[in-house]
Amino acid sequence: MLSKMLLLLLLSIVRCLRPLVVRQRHRSNIVVKSQEESVGLELRGGTKFVFVGGKGGVGKTSTSCAIGLQLAERGEKVLIVSTDPAHSVIDALLAEDRPHKSSGEPTEVYSEVPCLYAMEVDTELAMDSWRDALDALDVASIGKRYGSLAAEAAKGVGLSELKALASNPPPGIDELVGLAQVLKYRDEYDRIIIDTAPTGHALRLLALPEFGKTFLDSLYALKDSVAKLANMAGGALGTGAVAQDIDRALIKLDQVRTKVTQVRALLKNKDLVEFIAVALPTTLAALETERLVAHLESGIIRSLIVNKVCTSFTSSQARLLAKNQRQCITELKNKFHQQPNTLNVITVPFITDAELVGPDALRYLLTSTHLNAILTDLPSPQNQISSLLVVGGKGGVGKSTLAATLAVAKADQGFKTVLVSTDPAHSIGDALALDVVSPGILTPVLPNLDILEIDADAAALEAKQLLADAAFTALENRNQDTTGIAALVDALETPPPGVDELVALLKVLDLLRDKNIDTVVLDTAPTGHTLRLLQLPDLLDEFADKAIAARTKIKANPLLRAALKAVGVDISDVNMENGLAQDDDKLRDLQDRAFAMDAILHDPNRAEFIMVAAPNALSVAETLRLRSALQEQGIPHKRLLVNGLVDDNDDAIAAFANSLQHTQRSALTRLNSLAKSYDLRLTIVPQFDTDLTGRFGLMALGAVLFNP
Repeated sequence: MLSKMLLLLLLSIVRCLRPLVVRQRHRSNIVVKSQEESVGLELRGGTKFVFVGGKGGVGKTSTSCAIGLQLAERGEKVLIVSTDPAHSVIDALLAEDRPHKSSGEPTEVYSEVPCLYAMEVDTELAMDSWRDALDALDVASIGKRYGSLAAEAAKGVGLSELKALASNPPPGIDELVGLAQVLKYRDEYDRIIIDTAPTGHALRLLALPEFGKTFLDSLYALKDSVAKLANMAGGALGTGAVAQDIDRALIKLDQVRTKVTQVRALLKNKDLVEFIAVALPTTLAALETERLVAHLESGIIRSLIVNKVCTSFTSSQARLLAKNQRQCITELKNKFHQQPNTLNVITVPFITDAELVGPDALRYLLTSTHLNAILTDLPSPQNQISSLLVVGGKGGVGKSTLAATLAVAKADQGFKTVLVSTDPAHSIGDALALDVVSPGILTPVLPNLDILEIDADAAALEAKQLLADAAFTALENRNQDTTGIAALVDALETPPPGVDELVALLKVLDLLRDKNIDTVVLDTAPTGHTLRLLQLPDLLDEFADKAIAARTKIKANPLLRAALKAVGVDISDVNMENGLAQDDDKLRDLQDRAFAMDAILHDPNRAEFIMVAAPNALSVAETLRLRSALQEQGIPHKRLLVNGLVDDNDDAIAAFANSLQHTQRSALTRLNSLAKSYDLRLTIVPQFDTDLTGRFGLMALGAVLFNP
């Protein structure tokens, strides 16, 4: 007699595979539906690390978990790793509520599958080794252990300045250190599946080692100079033990540098690393996937998976999907009712007529749904003071489409509106059906609407000018600088991942200060990176405080200036005075801008964060965490848009089932051409009628992935 668990598994697989059976009996007229063109996923035998990436919401996490589970069921020892700041791996694997904080260590997932482990990289935890090393560089701590003379010597050799620099590494270094932590498990597992953040951030993660090595190499050179000065000061003042402590701490920093070098070498090894692109059969996903594949190095990507393809999606399946969606919304509302402050949950129906691309289609979405009603309640410009609408949520829930819709609506009301994208994988131009968008330049779309997609590379260089030059203007004769400080400044010219978001925030402030602009609509990156963006005003303020303090110490400390001069940096009194004055002006301006942006983000009369979710289990879990984070930060938010709800009446069910095949056709054609152009294995995954979470759902997905 079959056990209840086995029976549930069989029913789950039969239900989910039903579209495949129908497809084999009735050939579809959608391109890439033949058995020859859709092939099973196949990993290279020697591949150790498998990166799974793509546009937000295409099913990367479920795909990563399904691949890992399928390999583990075959006897391979597998570790599934999440590098996305908004982790969903445990949500997908367990399909149940859990504490948000993860251990940051590999954890066995199912007792029935002892070969499968999961790990959500905790970047804060991963940086502990970095911070531990810096503790030994703390001047106050040295003073307690060795006395005031030793502390003064430590100050004199620039230890405070080195610690200030190392304590505030460029954006993205934490993710890099987190990824480096995964390397220590490479010999324990047959495969390590890495579920990446959405496209733009995934590409930056893959580019991190290059930047990280440059930064850490420069820091290492500076470290050598500090160690040399420490030994000089130690010998002169009888504080050799201080120099030994500093040396041990700097060795720890060098160990981090070594790990980063290993990550860099790994990602260039095409025998060990493979990238799998995941997409949906939609226009926006197809366009973003084309950019992703073109950006990756030849040979590292071999497979393209297209999820939720409706080869034959019946009305009964659509009805079950609609039922599951409503259960998710009920759960979401119940959870919110348990929290202080009410939240207005607004459902946005799935539009069956066509894909929502272009201004006219977005206007149709506005007028045919409840969205039109919220326009009068949103923050509006008053007395020449502009308003800010921030649209955010999990990847793939429709943020760009809804942000573009609100921007078009505001423009149609007569407000001069700018739609800004801070997501490295920009989609607002695609949503508005624009053929060409010039990155970093305001692009007119409608009489009252411009869009701005932040140019990541240009923003990085701009941030370098803003931060690095401001901190080091007073240094003369940089060509003769042997301390490594100038080299560290130059290292910041390499585009540091994440710094484009910093500049984006300051550009948003400039737009809000423009008297000719009424409303700014901000289309953000997915949840985890958006929360970082909202924290940037505080980080900018902290950076400015520390930089000003460091410059003041140089000015007031003749011993440090003499030590710098002894190793090749000549800082004259005149230029020191002029340079520090200029630096302080720049840094104070940076602080003022950070304060101003922070004030706007927390002003409910001027700004609002509009949460967007999809009616599925993973989106519900992430939305609850997003809401908690917004409450903790004091960011005004009072509404949630649940996007893509299938109406549950018979006519709507039938229209939904029929329309998907029609609207997917052109996107599938593009994705098929992409696969052929880059010689990729194309795997088609059908639309399921339920969320694919938990062991049984992921087994069903895995069965389709490897045996289409």
